[in-house]
Amino acid sequence: MAVRRTSILLTLWLILLTASAARANGNIVWTVTTGPTGGFVNALAPNAPGVLYAGSNSGVFVTRDDGAHWQLVSNGLPDDPTVTALVSTRDANVVLAGTLNGIYRMRDGGANWTIADPRLTNQIVNTFLSDPQNPNLIYAGTTTTVLQNDNGGDAWSDVGADLKSVRVWTFALTPDATTLYAPTDAGIYASRDRGAHWQLSSDGLPDGARPQSIVIAARGFLAGTAHGIYRSRDGKSWSPVGGGLSSAFARPLVNEPNQPDRIFAVVPQGIGKTADGGATWSLLANPLRDTPVLSLLLSDKNVIYAGTPRGVLKSNDEGATSQPLNTGFISTSVQQLLVLPGDFTLLCAATRFGFHRSPDRGATWFEARGITDPYVLSLASDPQTPAEIYAGTWSSVLIISKDSGATFTRLTENLANNAPISSLVVLHPPDQSPLVYVGTLGNGLYKGSDGGQKWSTETAGLGGVTRVAALVSVPPNWLYAATERGLDRIEWGNPTAAWQAITANLPVDEARALVFDPRHPQTHFVGFVSNGVYRSTDGGAQWTPVGRGAFPTRAPASARARSWDDQRDLRRHRSRDSSQ
Repeated sequence: MAVRRTSILLTLWLILLTASAARANGNIVWTVTTGPTGGFVNALAPNAPGVLYAGSNSGVFVTRDDGAHWQLVSNGLPDDPTVTALVSTRDANVVLAGTLNGIYRMRDGGANWTIADPRLTNQIVNTFLSDPQNPNLIYAGTTTTVLQNDNGGDAWSDVGADLKSVRVWTFALTPDATTLYAPTDAGIYASRDRGAHWQLSSDGLPDGARPQSIVIAARGFLAGTAHGIYRSRDGKSWSPVGGGLSSAFARPLVNEPNQPDRIFAVVPQGIGKTADGGATWSLLANPLRDTPVLSLLLSDKNVIYAGTPRGVLKSNDEGATSQPLNTGFISTSVQQLLVLPGDFTLLCAATRFGFHRSPDRGATWFEARGITDPYVLSLASDPQTPAEIYAGTWSSVLIISKDSGATFTRLTENLANNAPISSLVVLHPPDQSPLVYVGTLGNGLYKGSDGGQKWSTETAGLGGVTRVAALVSVPPNWLYAATERGLDRIEWGNPTAAWQAITANLPVDEARALVFDPRHPQTHFVGFVSNGVYRSTDGGAQWTPVGRGAFPTRAPASARARSWDDQRDLRRHRSRDSSQ
């Protein structure tokens, strides 16, 4: 949590680069920008005609026009608004959301959420199932048990004692509602008395199968496991389906109630389809551009909705083609923001799925071209040629743009032996080509000369440091590094200089975020994993803790900010009451 708070606070400082410290009534007002659109979609739940709810890492979004436009409806969700499961109840105005902190309920069609059962705030909810023959009866699968409710979500009963505290991934109910199936990490369980008792029903599944999905077809059962797709005639004895998807981990598996043998399976190769209950399979012509699929919803007339890390995709032709439907869906996981020197209107964002740029302070966003390794972690611009932007990726690839981020080309392949490139800084010695410093997560620090054509490792004085979370240059010639041992710096213009650890008044802790005030270069801030934020006003000689009370926000930050939790999205905001 400390890492999250530090990263988010320093990100808010970063946005202040685009404006002065002018204030309205002493408060800065923030609004969400229009992008980058997209983000992790963990769950999809149909509601009334044209109405669809999507659970994301930033909360719940709703569309009332079949996905053309989305609106965030997350007021009242917990501090971590990640939504892992959704279900619409018999009353279309009542929707249940599974979170990392229990079950939340919305009663007013999308305005406010409240905790459904305060006793369950320690439960991580993975899935819901509404009994079609008894719509008041709802099941919830969590990381430890099965919960049951029959009164609109008020009070839930734990009916999973027989499961022995295993993770429940999803449910399937037979058409006559006599048997409920639950894939778990320990196998497939079946209940023939609406959850009161459970029995293991996994004969034929290999050890370590960890089934995570199940559907009931007209010709039997299909289950997605870590060892491929398995089939059963009776829900008790299982055998592999064989064929091209025999070893694929299928999750989720979905089918249509009116055509139960028509089944879609999300597999590593894309999306598989069978029309005969799993006897034969084919891959869809366009597997959604190799984008991972987290949730899948089959609608009528060959329409498929897919929840992905890029947002919601819709196909009107059973997946042959698809289009993003993300207008208003702003839940992108942003790793770093960059404002180019001299052009504060151009905002750049490194995300888990590409590089995005906004030429108008976040009003509109565009995705860069030429990026084949889309998980972008770090950004830096050339101070003398700001149109040149360097970007580092998770798979240790360094790319460069020479047109302000419109297009990119690869500069290096696997620079740091697969270690993610977590930080970048570009420096310009007098009358020389730029130096590029690259910090990694796991393989230390690198220096590139000739604009990144020649590379060497930086080890002098770093004492075995392997993780470099942030790099910041401070005038006139200091380079700071946030590392697993704390804070280090070097006089980069001195060819004989070595890195020095800064220990005065600082905790022994991993540093994750680092900024300085460009108007007052002697003022520095560093964020630690477990010890919060420290400030120096004398160029790093002495440090004092800050943020234990009213957190200061006057100092604009350099272009360094990062969200370190891959499952928690950081959304962009801007201030409306500050002048240029």
